[in-house]
Order: sequence, then structure tokens, then C-alpha cells
Amino acid sequence: MAAEFYRETLTKTEERDGYYALREGFLSQKKEISLPRLSYKALNDLCLRVRLDHPEIFYVGKNAYRATPGAEHVELCPEYLCQKKERERTEEAVGVRIRKMKEALTKGNPEELLLMKRIGEALFRSVRYESPKKPFAHEITGPLLHGIGVCEGIAKTVKILLDRAGVESVVAVGEEDGEGMRHAWNIVCVNGSFRHFDFTFDLNLVQKGEKSRYFALKDEKMYLDHERPVFPVPECR
Repeated sequence: MAAEFYRETLTKTEERDGYYALREGFLSQKKEISLPRLSYKALNDLCLRVRLDHPEIFYVGKNAYRATPGAEHVELCPEYLCQKKERERTEEAVGVRIRKMKEALTKGNPEELLLMKRIGEALFRSVRYESPKKPFAHEITGPLLHGIGVCEGIAKTVKILLDRAGVESVVAVGEEDGEGMRHAWNIVCVNGSFRHFDFTFDLNLVQKGEKSRYFALKDEKMYLDHERPVFPVPECR
């Protein structure tokens, strides 16, 4: 199983229990998932943590909650974007694409910084930034199968490629900006130190004929024009 960075940052038993229930419920496509009675924000945060740790869960849409007054648990009723058979076909196609990309990306020198450079080059060739209104643009299926993606889908794609290559990474999600929007990027362990990589910003720069500027940055430079993450993430010093 991929490293679960966001799970490991949870300190409360009920939050950990909720994380496990959500992860297993999503993977099994349960119609109802029983969760500890946490606040609405805490439950939504848990859902986000699970989805960021597990980019392979690309088939979950909006969530609805049902609670009985006085009960110790609430029921989450997920919206699934596809049925199990369609999900399995998509997973197979995604798996083939990831295996081919991993094979090409890990040839030669395995050093992490070179791997990140190859991943960036592959994305710049094959992906274009697309409207966030398309649900799959936010998931790995957008970049991997359709050649389109927004920041979330691109960052999740980078993470799942790094998971398969055995490289530690995190999908960071910034606080809302002045327009009420959140932005996602990657924090990756290269040569024993964590660094920021924003392939979405660089994709826009490269496709305009400009040079990449968001590759292997430290905190002091990254946060000049990026909002701080909504959850604690590794420091990049």
C-alpha cells in the first residue's frame, strides 16, 4: 500500500478510525460508511486526506451525511462516479498507462531529481490544462487517459507515479486564495530532503515557451506566490 502521509499525521483515535473506515469503504464502494461522530469539517477533511494519500481512488464524487440524534456514529453516503465494472476497466487502463510510463521514466540513472525531471518532461508533452468543470480533470484519469488535467489531477498523477517508483511524496493543497480557489502541487523527497514541485504552474510556463520555475523549491521561495497548505506537510529547508 502507498505511504499514507496524511493518515500518519492524525493524532486522535476517532480520526484514525474514520480514516480507515473511509479508505476501506471507498475501495469496496460501500453505499454507506459508518464513521465516528466528528464535526462536518473534520469529516470532510478526513475524506480529503484519504483521497490525497490514495490517488487510485478516482471514482468518488460528492458525499452526503446522515445522522441520528444522539448516535455515536454518522453514515456517509458516497456518490460513485462509475459502477464497479466500469471502475475495473478504467483501473486496468490506468494500470497499463502507469506501467508504461514507469518503465520509461525509471530507465537509466535512478536519482530522484532526474526522475522528477523526466516526469515533468512527460507531462509537458502529453497533458494540457483543462477546464475544472470536467470531473476527471481532478483525478489521475484526466492526465493518464485523456491527456488533460487541472492542478489536483496533475499532482495526484505525479504522486501515483512516485508511489510506484518507491519515492516518498505528498500532494499539498493550499489554503483558498483571494478568489476562493485552492491549488495543489507535490512535495517530494529528493536526495534525503523534501522539495516543492509545481508541474501545473510549470506546464503553463513551458507551453508559453518560458522556462520552468517551480522545480525543487524550498519553502522560502515556494510560499512567495503559493498559499500555505491546509494540512501540515514536510518542511522544505
